[in-house]
Amino acid sequence: MTHVKSLLAGFLLLLTVPAAGSGDLGGKTFFLSEGADCELRTAVRSKIGPLPELKKRLSGKKGVYCVSWELRRSDYYAYAEPAIYIGRVGDVSEFYIDGKKIGLTSRVPAGGWYLHAFHSYYYLPRWLLGETNEALLKVDKFFLLASGPMDEMVIGDWDDIRRKARIANYLRGDLPLLLSILFVVVGALILGIFRNHSNFSGYRTFSLACFTGGLFSMSLSRVLYFFSADYPLIYKYNCAAGILFFYFFLSFFYGSLDTARHFRKLNAAGAALGMIGILAGADVLSTTRAYAAWLFFIYVNLMLLMGYTLYYRRQLRDASIRATGVGLLLAATTHDILVYAGCATGGNMIPYAIFIVLFSFVFIVLTDMEQIYLAASRTAFAVGERNKLREDLEQVAKIAAIGQMAAQVAHDIRSPLAALDAVTKDVAQLPEDKRIMVRSAISRIRDIANHLLEKNRQARISADGASSAPPVRSEEICLLSGLIEPLISEKRLQFRSKIGVDIEAVMDESSYGMFARIQPAEFKRVLSNLVDNAVEVLGDKGVVNLGLTHEGGNIVLTVTDNGKGIPRDILEKLGQRGGTYGKAGGSGLGLYHARNSVESWGGTLKIGSEPGKGTTVTVTLPAAPGPDWFVSGLKLRPRSAVVILDDDTSIHRIWQGRFDSLGVKERGIEVLHFSAPEELRSWVRNNAEKPALYLTDHELLGYKETGLSLVEELGIGARSILVTSRYEEEDVLKSCLRLRVRMIPKGLAGLAPIEIEDDRGPDVPSPRPAARAVLLDDDVLTHMNWEMAARENGVSLETFTDPGRFMAAAEAMPKDIPIYIDSGLGDGVKGERIAGELHEKGFTNLTLATGHPPERFASLPWLRVIGKEPPWGGDRR
Repeated sequence: MTHVKSLLAGFLLLLTVPAAGSGDLGGKTFFLSEGADCELRTAVRSKIGPLPELKKRLSGKKGVYCVSWELRRSDYYAYAEPAIYIGRVGDVSEFYIDGKKIGLTSRVPAGGWYLHAFHSYYYLPRWLLGETNEALLKVDKFFLLASGPMDEMVIGDWDDIRRKARIANYLRGDLPLLLSILFVVVGALILGIFRNHSNFSGYRTFSLACFTGGLFSMSLSRVLYFFSADYPLIYKYNCAAGILFFYFFLSFFYGSLDTARHFRKLNAAGAALGMIGILAGADVLSTTRAYAAWLFFIYVNLMLLMGYTLYYRRQLRDASIRATGVGLLLAATTHDILVYAGCATGGNMIPYAIFIVLFSFVFIVLTDMEQIYLAASRTAFAVGERNKLREDLEQVAKIAAIGQMAAQVAHDIRSPLAALDAVTKDVAQLPEDKRIMVRSAISRIRDIANHLLEKNRQARISADGASSAPPVRSEEICLLSGLIEPLISEKRLQFRSKIGVDIEAVMDESSYGMFARIQPAEFKRVLSNLVDNAVEVLGDKGVVNLGLTHEGGNIVLTVTDNGKGIPRDILEKLGQRGGTYGKAGGSGLGLYHARNSVESWGGTLKIGSEPGKGTTVTVTLPAAPGPDWFVSGLKLRPRSAVVILDDDTSIHRIWQGRFDSLGVKERGIEVLHFSAPEELRSWVRNNAEKPALYLTDHELLGYKETGLSLVEELGIGARSILVTSRYEEEDVLKSCLRLRVRMIPKGLAGLAPIEIEDDRGPDVPSPRPAARAVLLDDDVLTHMNWEMAARENGVSLETFTDPGRFMAAAEAMPKDIPIYIDSGLGDGVKGERIAGELHEKGFTNLTLATGHPPERFASLPWLRVIGKEPPWGGDRR
């Protein structure tokens, strides 16, 4: 915005600075005569006064008139080749010295519309000049709204005067043409760059505003007169382009305000009526009246828009720039309305305001383009890292001393590279979840490569006869769910071509906060191999479930598939070198490596299978205490506040759903939601003494501040918890330790235990535990929709696709748990039949979630019937 203001100031300076060594004639006494023969000495001349008085007298005047004044020798004697600069007269003019015509812009009366928009200047022949002369300017001002009359009048040297006029004409003629072309090009670029953006409709509207704004401003240049001298037609074009620009500009602006739908309709109706009036106008006067009426409509609309901008300034990004742009358009519209009403003089200022406003809003769009560029840079970096790591791994394979090393490389690197390939091929810009997945995949590849390089180095040392040092064990205490979730996302992308295969992680409150001492890269490698094995034996249809729970002092991780199972005689051989089953070209290295790694961490790996039903691999690991930064649970005090700062609305819904289920309002606990740093600052300043718990995100898109920088700035470290997906990064950990801030991984926000302190002192679990529910449906998309709604509303949802597995699991479920069942479960199995079996076993909260009408199940009065939408959360836009 600063650059635009500086540019405009430069233009105005060039227009207002007089020519070098020029003499101002504005203080002369001017006379006015009217009529077709006003240049004759016999015409009656009225004394007016200096130039400002003349301008007032001529404001809103039409027709042929003459302006005369006395030219003295002292006015021009200092110039070898004197010339007079008249400025922007208005329509057409002729210049006389003592009754002799010495120049014209076009004949009077005018036969067409030619150079009315340009600045006039005339050469003063010395042989015509004496001690005193009468100078006279004859003007045919045939259009009321044309600019003028005579912004200034100076005498100077011919070269200086001509240069001044040419600069002014360039700024008012050629420069608008160049800027118009620039905006058309910018509009086309924005249209192309954002064609795949989720908010493409908004950027398309802004592009159309650029196009029409450029076409509107083009009417200031001389280019249109090269194609036509028909001014009424050009004037219709000018008015129509102006209406279209304001329609698209206001549509773009209102598009970001949810409450402005009525104003969008008003904008469309006003633009339609304005276009009808302009196109139906029989002459310039009727077109002018329609345009003036529309201008008044736009003036009112801009006033409303300014009010909306100021009222919703907290919701609008770059609200100050938006308000400034609307203010400039308001000022320009006010000026032009006054000119139309004959209360002021001057040129049409709306096109210049359009230049500035479009420049301002282009800067807003450029901010979005910068985000896209950064995302593209990250994608390019990911591709470069992938290629570099591929080269490193190829080098590892070449220098491996034994064939086992090459086989291990080929086996382990297949999965992460496939996921990275999938992301980098079709992602134009990376949202947070995909950024997390790319970082995880690249880190995992790097860990595998470094590990294999170290093993190969040890092997070469042994081959050379040197004493081999013990292998480096980089075991550390890790949060298992933080390793599992990104790998599940990676696997879903890797196997997305298998539409019938569903990969799910079944985690609830019991899965929260499980730590084990492992090697994270090796653990992800083990888990990746187990999932790969399960998917590859399923074929084109099936389910792979990952479960995480605890038994006593151990953590139990299960990978279960509903494939064809493994015969008992083969089952005993799996986990040994070369032992494999059901995989074409399988080497058995994956299971062999998995068992060795798990046992090295003090755990066990067991394989259970039943032919025809599926296989379960159970990994048991010793549990380890959590690190100091980890929040084992939230403890809320009655009559306190919970302040949530996050730019992700789904996280706000998750927290609100969980707090609502605990009844925090009844305990006097206030929950506040902020998405901008300034909102948090304001609340902390105004509530410094109020006890509060702060749940802050680390990355706040669109702001330079981070959650940690705000915590440090406001001095609330001891009362803050960082809810972030970057909890493992070293700089984040160091900052948290320094500020005494603990963390919750963002993916576990829906699982963290919450307790409310009893008013009498000791902590007591809340009497309203988080809701639980069960879904039985064979549609994977339905599972995804219900799981998303459950997470956002703090509901622990367990899902099943196979009726047999569901009935087996139902034996351990409480009889009052809400159970939702689809009617058609595939292979002829009916959900109402399964509901009947559950009803006979004593289950009391049974619901049929189906697309069939409830009347179809009227014979089952104990069975509630709803649609396919999840029953939690209401409107989930």
